[in-house]
Amino acid sequence: MGDHVLSMAGWREWFVASGPELMVQKIEQIPGVGIQSYLGSLGMPGMTAYAGLLRIAEFKPEDSVFVSAASGAVGAIVCQIAKAKARSAWSAPPGRTKMRLSERNRLR
Repeated sequence: MGDHVLSMAGWREWFVASGPELMVQKIEQIPGVGIQSYLGSLGMPGMTAYAGLLRIAEFKPEDSVFVSAASGAVGAIVCQIAKAKARSAWSAPPGRTKMRLSERNRLR
């Protein structure tokens, strides 16, 4: 009681669950990192980006990276990982607003 947990119940102050709904994982919060980070970079989008780029695609530092959905939750994190590790990271945003987002993140 009183712990922060990850679950499929969404972002809630509290919830009651039983059976299959009770699949929860306690969050061991990192000092200085806001709890909301577990909805993004430390949550499902971040884990999906990490696994997809580094495990499944077997990314290497000499690779160039192209992300077609660079303004979405997972794609944006893939771009940040790629920028930190690659010679070049490219994106193809679908419109002017998302193009500005990609430019702000210094993607080509």
